[in-house]
Amino acid sequence: MASIYRPTYTRDIPPDLVWIERKGRTYARFRDGRGRVRTVPAKLTKNKDKLLIESDRYVIEYHDADGKPHRVRGYTDEKATRQRAAELERRVAHEQTGLVDKYADLPCHAASASLGEIEFRQPRHSFPPPDLHPGQRAPA
Repeated sequence: MASIYRPTYTRDIPPDLVWIERKGRTYARFRDGRGRVRTVPAKLTKNKDKLLIESDRYVIEYHDADGKPHRVRGYTDEKATRQRAAELERRVAHEQTGLVDKYADLPCHAASASLGEIEFRQPRHSFPPPDLHPGQRAPA
């Protein structure tokens, strides 16, 4: 099962901090490092020496078919993030049952082919062989 949350981070208390109450939530208004005014939902830490700020985006944590934990950046909208988490869980379930090849998204997927079946192609824009003179065409 995937878990969804908004991570928090700490920041030193800026000198121009103003506390605002809006719709039952406490917000901190201050100027960031670029000089822009930011209004974010925030609290003070337990020691009351730093701001504890919630991230704008949600984060999805889930385990893949092998049991390896993954952390994926979500959206600012909780409902859209829940839908994305459901897609990831569905894909993991399909990988566990064998309906989807977990290596299919890799650019050089050759898990099902043996070395004899793999075609090695030259790049489309290759230079002519060095033994040709300028203006001469390569034999087909």
